[in-house]
Amino acid sequence: MPGFIDKIKGSIIEPVEGEQPEVDEEETSTSTYEEAHNQTLRNVNAKMVIVEPRSYDEAYQIADHLKVGRACVVNIHRLNETNATRLLDFLMGVIYAIKGSVQKVDSNAFLFAPNDLPVDGNFSEED
Repeated sequence: MPGFIDKIKGSIIEPVEGEQPEVDEEETSTSTYEEAHNQTLRNVNAKMVIVEPRSYDEAYQIADHLKVGRACVVNIHRLNETNATRLLDFLMGVIYAIKGSVQKVDSNAFLFAPNDLPVDGNFSEED
């Protein structure tokens, strides 16, 4: 069984002509489940954006992030109640349209995630 150094050498140093590199059977064979899972992971754009909007006008920028597959944590503490409500209503419509999900992280912070970026766990408010 090749060690760590052998693996590094094998990936850096090319074999001499006529010499066959050692191939570890276990590393090269993957099940169909692993292949499908790996393909899914390659397709996921796992970038997250943190936003603290200062006006309702920033809602469109947040929506653009969601449309291209980025999750957004939106902290609305800088908005007045009217603009915060408008922003959240708009983003809820975007999430509905892209079949995403939303979770309340804190009293003023929400996690908006597109449908291809699964979010595990639930946050709960503690009194």
